[in-house]
Amino acid sequence: MVYKISQERLNRVCFSILDEIYGVLHNNENPNAFYDEENKGRILIRKGQPHIYYKDLMKMINEVKLDPYMWGYVIKDWMKERFDRDVKDEFVWLTWSI
Repeated sequence: MVYKISQERLNRVCFSILDEIYGVLHNNENPNAFYDEENKGRILIRKGQPHIYYKDLMKMINEVKLDPYMWGYVIKDWMKERFDRDVKDEFVWLTWSI
């Protein structure tokens, strides 16, 4: 079944999922690395491209069945709204630690 939804509404739903997955993120001295409350790296930005954990991507897809490329647009908008960071609408998933 196919549903049509506006990008704004999709962002609202997905932003809440990203907030739940990542919690409060901060960057210490490196503006391109975002850490969780336990100071574990969660998102790394290289050449304007977000690098995230594969397990986090799977959590996103399990919550909302979107194509991974659509999640790229959502992550881009989320990073802009939450951290005022302009990133590309594509991302890389990692299986190793940041």
